[in-house]
Amino acid sequence: MYALKVKKTLAQKKLLELKEKEVFNYDYRIKRQGEFVYLPVSKKIRGAIETELIKTKRKKSLKETFGIGSFDLIGTSIVVSIPPKLKKQKKQIGALALELYPKVTAVYMKASSVSGKYRVPKLELIAGKGGVANHIENGIRLKLDPRKAYFSPRQSSERKKLTKFVGKGDRVMVFFAGIGPIPIYFSKFTKASFIVALEINPDAIKYMKENLAFNKCENVVALCGDVKKLHARFHSFDLVILPLPKSSLDFVDEARSVLSKSGRAIFYVASTKNELKEKLKKLTGFKVEKIRREIEISPNEYRFVVHARKI
Repeated sequence: MYALKVKKTLAQKKLLELKEKEVFNYDYRIKRQGEFVYLPVSKKIRGAIETELIKTKRKKSLKETFGIGSFDLIGTSIVVSIPPKLKKQKKQIGALALELYPKVTAVYMKASSVSGKYRVPKLELIAGKGGVANHIENGIRLKLDPRKAYFSPRQSSERKKLTKFVGKGDRVMVFFAGIGPIPIYFSKFTKASFIVALEINPDAIKYMKENLAFNKCENVVALCGDVKKLHARFHSFDLVILPLPKSSLDFVDEARSVLSKSGRAIFYVASTKNELKEKLKKLTGFKVEKIRREIEISPNEYRFVVHARKI
């Protein structure tokens, strides 16, 4: 068995390097001997020596077993994208996921991307028992059935980041609010005076109201319906959030309508770098104050966060 012999003081740094280069051998235990540490490697690399190591008893990860490096862990549910070449092994993938994550009760395979009027992905249950998932992030508890309402656990840091833009006493409206994570963050982590959450999916609204009640968000009102129609009931808001990258720019008029003079809007926009300037021409009646490029959502297409002020 090959291992890299390093001093204890350098072991952590070298371990991270081996993992990044994907040559660390997870099947064997790290050996400590005096002032040295032996890091098992999967092949003979520069500096590696032969030595005896003890095998681990751990189960191999989804990446090691099937090459699946990422998935969404939504509380007690896992949602995974499985490449076409592995579809025949979906049951085995689901079973391994349940073994690796004892608290998980359901494993779903993405059968289609988010689409349709209610923006819900088509999911196939491949292991466990489907139903409500209980998810906790940053001290907030959220519940939903992933087959009935969309939610991305990958956006937790972005949701927390949004709270920095809510001022004391602000009246805030959230379009396409889903199961309510953004309104709940605003209620719990800011001094907003009043928050309105609009969502067209009746299943999402049902879970949103339960989530608002559980997290004791007394300054949030959740309404079910089409933003194009509901927005007309409101005016004089200080901030509007539009977190739907593919279509937020189709609701510029609605955002402008509900805002007070010099009110602010935050648009999430899906675009390539070259096309963004042209797309932002839709922001009539707004002055763009800040643009932040976020994650890549498809080849050469990014999610941009656009801060704009009503003029």
